[in-house]
Amino acid sequence: MSPSLSDYPAATATDSKGIKPGMRFTANFEPVQAIAIRIIGAPACGGSPAQNFASCAELTAFGK
Repeated sequence: MSPSLSDYPAATATDSKGIKPGMRFTANFEPVQAIAIRIIGAPACGGSPAQNFASCAELTAFGK
């Protein structure tokens, strides 16, 4: 089972649920060797359902 962002609120395209720019959300993984990280999920639609997009201002991965 893949980790999820359990502290991420159930936001929608019209209700941000209080998410602010720069807020941090965390997913912890079991140690693995990796060369890439793929984020999977339904995109938001912003102000127009014809504009499907997802964004990630900053993504950081750390090893122990």
